[in-house]
Amino acid sequence: MGKAMGKGMVLVMSIWDDHFAKMLWLDSSYPLDKDASSPGVPRGTCATTSGEPEEVESQSANAQVVFSNIRFGNIGSTFNSNGSPTTGSGGSTGGSTGGSTGGSTGGSTGAQTKFGQCGGIGWTGPTTCSGSTCTVVNPYYSQCL
Repeated sequence: MGKAMGKGMVLVMSIWDDHFAKMLWLDSSYPLDKDASSPGVPRGTCATTSGEPEEVESQSANAQVVFSNIRFGNIGSTFNSNGSPTTGSGGSTGGSTGGSTGGSTGGSTGAQTKFGQCGGIGWTGPTTCSGSTCTVVNPYYSQCL
């Protein structure tokens, strides 16, 4: 892992519903008009016929995803040695949410929707849940379940 990190990495977060590239850019050969043996084209073992959005949508019509408390930066810049997040220029936090059927916050007031974030260290959004219970997952993340 250390050698790979030295070459640089990309964080990818997605809900699997890509009508343009069918998510092949992540785990198959892409772009399709290039030779699969060319450098940079093979990206995983999934077939180039996989990832059909219509199939995903029909099989998982109510899928949703929530991305929250995302932090990025140089190694060691987003958390202190005691495990608490840094509060300066070393990294960034998200609170960004999204999904195909909600999961978004209603701002710092109001109740959070089911499966949304409702607490955690550094969380400034809603802390009550509409129709569910705010459950602590870890010190940095609580979720309406």
